Amino acid sequence: AKENSQPQQKVTATPKTIKIFPNEKVWLKALNLDNNKTVEYLTNNPKTLIGPNWYVKFGHGNITINYGNQTINPQTKKIIRILFKNGKVEYLKKPNRYEK
Repeated sequence: AKENSQPQQKVTATPKTIKIFPNEKVWLKALNLDNNKTVEYLTNNPKTLIGPNWYVKFGHGNITINYGNQTINPQTKKIIRILFKNGKVEYLKKPNRYEK
């Protein structure tokens, strides 16, 4: 048996869900990066995306997103694109590899 001599680091667990709370009606299209399935909504209601790895495009940024212990408030009228991957959040510009 091989021993792990690395000191144990407290790793933040990868979030299992992304919770989206629209402040006004929002269109969103989400691509699950683990199974390549997409979902699309036009909603005022909170939505939960199950799974840790998503690429999400929103019609505007007047929303609040909970991803693990992070709260994201883009607060913009512009289209936003966010990559949620392995607990990290990254804003992407268009074009990107997730948009066909």
